Amino acid sequence: MYDVATPVKTRREKVGRDSSRFGRPEVMKLETVGVTEIRDVTLEEATRHIDRYLAKNPGTHYVGELVERLGLEPRIAFAAARKLIDKGRARLGRE
Repeated sequence: MYDVATPVKTRREKVGRDSSRFGRPEVMKLETVGVTEIRDVTLEEATRHIDRYLAKNPGTHYVGELVERLGLEPRIAFAAARKLIDKGRARLGRE
């Protein structure tokens, strides 16, 4: 059990900052950050947009991805996704 006053060490702190002893240099992976334009849509419009997107793009999708791809406000996107799940048009996935 963790004590609240004792911080949990990260993996980097456990192995140390120098990973050359493992035979390879430490590598940092960076992502490109873009700008997402948020459109002002109602919950019903967002639900229709997400439903259409899921129909055209089958597979597993994160709500954050829908926010970026469709330009939806995150709060509205989560509410619309919940509405689709409740209606049975989408399902909650677990990885």
